[in-house]
Amino acid sequence: MKVVGVVAHTKNYGVDQPSRVETYRPFAQSPLGGGTVVMRTQGSTSSLATPARNATLSIDANVPLSQVRELADIVDENVAPRRLSVLLLSAFAALALVLSAVGIYGVMSYMVTQRTQEIGVRIALGAQRGDVMRLVLRNGMALLLAGLGIGLAGAFALSRFLQSLLFEVKSTDIMTFASVPFLLAAGRFPGMLLPARRATLVDPVVALRND
Repeated sequence: MKVVGVVAHTKNYGVDQPSRVETYRPFAQSPLGGGTVVMRTQGSTSSLATPARNATLSIDANVPLSQVRELADIVDENVAPRRLSVLLLSAFAALALVLSAVGIYGVMSYMVTQRTQEIGVRIALGAQRGDVMRLVLRNGMALLLAGLGIGLAGAFALSRFLQSLLFEVKSTDIMTFASVPFLLAAGRFPGMLLPARRATLVDPVVALRND
């Protein structure tokens, strides 16, 4: 056969499947029981279904035309199972983020309550409000860094499983592992800031009286 051109690889068997070695041949030289016609349009596909069917019948009345669909619909159908898995994982991830934010707020609030007398003594001995806030935030950051370390280790351990749910993205993507901890820390910071601010408002007289 005479080669008349070379084209780029095409994913004909799914966006998550590697492209295969294929050739395009004239229909007259390799007739099949059916075929696919691809048209580039500027309007709605449904409005062009009837003209396309009439044009086909005008050439050969014995050739049926069926399954007129937009390319976007075909792609959506192909990625639907994976999209459902990603949506479920995203929902659970969002729930985990909310629970972690509430959890760190609860832990920090409990810690401030347990150390009220200590904080009162520090303030009575001359500690500034900023010193108290830094003390509480430092303890909160220790908890946050420990949680991030455990989370990153778990993400690396599950990288092979995550790879099966990703498309053209590596499960060990450096940018993702570098940016996500900062985003998580930013989301958890308000949960630490509120108890820290409450700690700075401790009245040393009241705290020592309750000791």
